[in-house]
Order: sequence, then C-alpha cells, then structure tokens
Amino acid sequence: EFVQGEEYFDDKVADGSEHEGPTGNEGAPMSRWYKRAAIVLWPKSARLSVLGLQGAKKMLSDALAGYADSLVGFATVVELFTECARRFKSRPPHDWLVSAASHPQIPLAVAAQFVEDHLKLEDLPPDSLAYHPQIP
Repeated sequence: EFVQGEEYFDDKVADGSEHEGPTGNEGAPMSRWYKRAAIVLWPKSARLSVLGLQGAKKMLSDALAGYADSLVGFATVVELFTECARRFKSRPPHDWLVSAASHPQIPLAVAAQFVEDHLKLEDLPPDSLAYHPQIP
C-alpha cells in the first residue's frame, strides 16, 4: 500500500483504546493505540536528503574513521565530503565540515576549494584553524 500525506491515518480504526470516566472539570480522558509497520525505501542517490544534517554529519564522521559502510552511494570519502559541503551550506559553515576539511583523507585541493567556496577567515574562531597534514 502506498502511503503519502498526513490524511492517510484519518480513516484508520484504533487497535485499542482506554477510556476513563469524568474527572471533574477535566472531562473524560481517552487514549487510543494504533499499530502500523512500514518499510521505507529510497534510492542511494537520495541518502543525504533522507538522513538530513545530523545523519550526514554521522555518515561523514564514520567514513573518515574508515567505516566503508558509510560510503554507500558514494565512491570515495572525498565525493561524500564534497556533496555534504554542497548540500549543507551555511554562513558561517558547520563546524563539522570545517573539521572534516582538515582531515588527512581530504586532499589539499578539495580542502582549498571548500575554503574558497564556503569560508571567510573572519567567520572562523582563531582556534578552529587546524593544521592540514598535507601542507609541508
């Protein structure tokens, strides 16, 4: 069955209910229970959209830590980082993206492009300018 929109549940019958008598001025409380299960599928290409900001943050963190399962839908950590930077732009940028840009798995050219596209030095607190190991 295809589910779309909030109205889906309007005509559903409760699987259980509990009704208490009147309690004075509060009226008569009633509780209803609905039991439903669903399988949600989406294409790999929509993974970041489905996971949202916090999910993308965790996914990138895990990928940088070496967990290959976090790369599902992306060929490399760099591809994932680049897509996160594109999708989750903000001013100033999210701290987790700034931190990821200085990770050894992110090539200097990609980090430099991120800085050029997303950062102004005045946006950064002084202690966030991390050392990038690929700079001699």
